[in-house]
Amino acid sequence: MLLGTVAGGTIMYELVSWAATGELSRHVHDPANLLVATAVMVGLGLPAAMALSRTVCPFAFLTAAAAAVASGLAVSGDQHVYAVPLVSLAGASVVVGWASLRLGSRSRRPRTTL
Repeated sequence: MLLGTVAGGTIMYELVSWAATGELSRHVHDPANLLVATAVMVGLGLPAAMALSRTVCPFAFLTAAAAAVASGLAVSGDQHVYAVPLVSLAGASVVVGWASLRLGSRSRRPRTTL
């Protein structure tokens, strides 16, 4: 859980600071790279949500918040081309976070009574 929170917080800091200072094009290079990150989030995030739901949940939701805020900053600045890929990353992160919540509640708990 702590690992997911730290990793999600790091992504939040980086994405929002890049979008606020207008450096998305310098660090991301191409909007297609964000679409690849979206595919990786779904492709690796959903299986990870099954195995590590308590770690994936905060990571996914913090990444979704970061991508949504960065998308808003990109639209308000001069980086309009990055807005839609950031929204798709936010959507994919919400799906992975929701899946980790749903799958985490289905994990088998030890029997406490005989």
